[in-house]
Amino acid sequence: MKLFTRLDSRNQAYSLRELLEANIAQLWAQAIEVSQAIDADADRTATLAALTPHPPPHLLAEALVAARAIKSKENRAKALAALAPRLPADQQPAVYAEALAAARAIESEGNRAKALAALAPHLASYPTLDDQFAPTLRVLAQRGYPALLDDLRALRPWLAALAKRRSLLALCADLATAMKRGAAGR
Repeated sequence: MKLFTRLDSRNQAYSLRELLEANIAQLWAQAIEVSQAIDADADRTATLAALTPHPPPHLLAEALVAARAIKSKENRAKALAALAPRLPADQQPAVYAEALAAARAIESEGNRAKALAALAPHLASYPTLDDQFAPTLRVLAQRGYPALLDDLRALRPWLAALAKRRSLLALCADLATAMKRGAAGR
């Protein structure tokens, strides 16, 4: 698409978002192609997020490939979380699990907590993701107790759902195991 070749990443992202918000349908395929060429992860993420409200179903697979290719864990988590609700129901849990894996790997405590908080309501909606709780705790506990508490606070909606689906004893056991392993790994 020659129109976008001379624009910097931010202008490419802005221009695509504007065109997509105007709902120019024939641009969807080109928009995904151009979004993959945007250098800045944050701008690529914003562009993919603009694509997600009403994407043509035949382009969802391409949008998912583009989201998975984002290098920044924070931006990849955002893009996957934005795209997941638009996917077929049977694919959503796996994409939320990918977003969770990216979110829990974010180094910045504040950004990680924000990403986890954005994901928590979705994680709560899928009992099939409950098996991700213990591994998530293990990863988060490795960063120390203050960071773990912030992360657990961000995950409250998921914790509330887990408390309804599992025994409190099992949740406490998962937490104790994670904290013990986290303390041993530090």
